[in-house]
Amino acid sequence: MYRRSRKYQEYVTQYAKVRTARKEKRIMVFILNIRLNCLKCLTKLHRPIKITDYDTGTPVTHRI
Repeated sequence: MYRRSRKYQEYVTQYAKVRTARKEKRIMVFILNIRLNCLKCLTKLHRPIKITDYDTGTPVTHRI
């Protein structure tokens, strides 16, 4: 096994950090796109909910 120079080792370490940061950024963009797509799907599936209370004698409707 050969010995790495200090300059080369610094380059290897820096390149590993850049590669890791690039990978994390790619994952975050992927997750963000999934969340945006889910929000678009949820808006299509949204339905109003109506709750009617009969406790007071006259029906009261609450919309959520």
